[in-house]
Amino acid sequence: MNYNPEYIANIILHVILISTLITIFFFTYAAKVEEEIVKEQVNFIIEDLTDNINMLPENAKEIVRNMSREITEPDMTELDNKVIESNAQLLKKVTIMVSITLIVGVYIVYMMSKKYNFSFSDLMKHNFIVLVFVFITEFCFITYLGKNFRLGDANFVKKSVLTILKEYSETY
Repeated sequence: MNYNPEYIANIILHVILISTLITIFFFTYAAKVEEEIVKEQVNFIIEDLTDNINMLPENAKEIVRNMSREITEPDMTELDNKVIESNAQLLKKVTIMVSITLIVGVYIVYMMSKKYNFSFSDLMKHNFIVLVFVFITEFCFITYLGKNFRLGDANFVKKSVLTILKEYSETY
């Protein structure tokens, strides 16, 4: 197959612009939505799991109440700070990589447009139109589908907790 340079430049521009958009979209919107999704699902599973405490005999509920009063919340500040720092480093690396890729890719396409005499601005306009539709698709998918998809399986968690408790009780 013999592809013309404008077609190849168009593919290069598509890949670079769409990958840049998806990266920016992830770090600015999707990650926040995914964090909300995880929190909602964990809360759902915990609520579902703790609803069954009422099924315990009264003496077991009293033991749970007494044990709960003695629990102290661990200081997670150091671990939280490590996660924040790690994420910041990752964001910095990704920003550098995406910036370099975007600049080099657009420069290559621009140079191809000069060498093979096709309109760089027309190519950019067409790609930005595609980019708008990709953005709308991504936004709608994350906002209306991804946000409402339930992945957490409360029954699996219940079974796992009960299995661990049973194994613990047999060990000690």
